[in-house]
Amino acid sequence: MEKHRLSTTISQKHWELLKKHSCRFETQQKALEHAMEMMENGNGKSLTPEEKLWIHYGCEMRSICGVTREMLRTFLNSSDIESVFQATRKMMIYFIEDHYQKPLRKCSLKEILDGLVFNGRVVNWFESVNYEDKEMYYCLRFVHSFSLNSSRLNNGWIEELFNEYGKKTESYISEHSIFVKVYKN
Repeated sequence: MEKHRLSTTISQKHWELLKKHSCRFETQQKALEHAMEMMENGNGKSLTPEEKLWIHYGCEMRSICGVTREMLRTFLNSSDIESVFQATRKMMIYFIEDHYQKPLRKCSLKEILDGLVFNGRVVNWFESVNYEDKEMYYCLRFVHSFSLNSSRLNNGWIEELFNEYGKKTESYISEHSIFVKVYKN
């Protein structure tokens, strides 16, 4: 096998990583070769936006708690949803501001809608989340397999968000869905 000499400089951070992984792979050469093969094979891929958000919620915000969907369903069915809402009423505002790293009022309406859809999909509470432009308003749709209490809680968070943002909404909820008209003017 033909070998080639390599000479370069690396940052202190990467030097520490090379030393750490050299112990695992026995030599610096093997550690570097392994890293390059991982990149070539796609195993060194970047995280998706969804994966980054899960890491952010779990590691940085420490707000993820492992519960099964059945446990969540039981909690939602047996809880005083008004008390839960009062304790968490600004939650969607916080998520949108955290997602865009700016105050809610500095976000565009489209950013807020996109942020709601993105967060709704990532948190895995909904079977589907989307919105549609209907000229005079946007129609947000959330479909879930929980209960009327889930619709009430999520609708409360959404209405609080748009009330704080200064947009008029009109909501229709059922046991498994939420429809929200968000008026543009």
